[in-house]
Amino acid sequence: MDTRKEYPTSFSITLVFILLSSVVWLALGYIVAADLHPALPPLEGIQWMMSTASIFIGIVLLGLIFFLRNRSRTAYFFTVVLLGALSILTIMDGFGLIDMAVLVINFVPFILLVKDRDWYLEPKSRFK
Repeated sequence: MDTRKEYPTSFSITLVFILLSSVVWLALGYIVAADLHPALPPLEGIQWMMSTASIFIGIVLLGLIFFLRNRSRTAYFFTVVLLGALSILTIMDGFGLIDMAVLVINFVPFILLVKDRDWYLEPKSRFK
């Protein structure tokens, strides 16, 4: 009897892109906290809020990877909403080459999650 979980082919790709997105958000948090971002105004409160929010998003994405591996329905919906919101926020920002890369990094797992929706939402069998 094979006890391995059968993942869709795109499952690993989804997790890699979510991990990459997490790294991007954590790096942005560090860059903003270290005052290395060239486009931010020198207002300490704004930098603190942006740094904290970026690091928080990065940590949340890391946690979602764990829950998605366990096929949590709640994590599935939360991840889809978060990646969709991050994609929209990226588009609404001043759009450049880096923004395009971040959009791709956020949008690819969004599309793959929607594509594999049935697998994430199907009831788990106790006997697999």
